[in-house]
Amino acid sequence: LMDKIVPSVRQGALQRICKAYRPSVSADFVLKELGFDVENKEEAAGGRAWMEGCGCRFDGDLLMTKDSILKESVVGVKNSLI
Repeated sequence: LMDKIVPSVRQGALQRICKAYRPSVSADFVLKELGFDVENKEEAAGGRAWMEGCGCRFDGDLLMTKDSILKESVVGVKNSLI
């Protein structure tokens, strides 16, 4: 059940973060807030790939919220919350 709910909750949280933090925000901060383990490089890379799949644009370690056009991600990421 959680596997179905977590992606939509993350998507909604990502939309709110992009609206609140303009024009940019640290990608590690966003990953941490979305429930990804930023200490685990493999999981952080998967989270970043998920964010890119949602339409996020990056400039180094910054998420360029103003330049990002968000959509539903097509990248499947193993859920770190369960």
